[in-house]
Amino acid sequence: MTNDKERKNVESKITEQLLTNDEKEMIEVIKKNKGAITQKEITNLLDFPKARVSRVITKLEQKGLIKKVKYGMTNKILLIH
Repeated sequence: MTNDKERKNVESKITEQLLTNDEKEMIEVIKKNKGAITQKEITNLLDFPKARVSRVITKLEQKGLIKKVKYGMTNKILLIH
């Protein structure tokens, strides 16, 4: 059990070091919203322009950290555990 916990801790630290500040901020916002939030809510909470939010979401999706799902006129952003 400890090895699994230690491995996750190391993976988390490595992942954090590979993220930009914008990516870290977005991950934190998603975590604070129980791992699911709309793209529009992210834009409002972080006060980032829509284009910037979209770019960061694309990067995080490419890194396998989040999943983007169509949700009406916006997208639902889901944290992958």
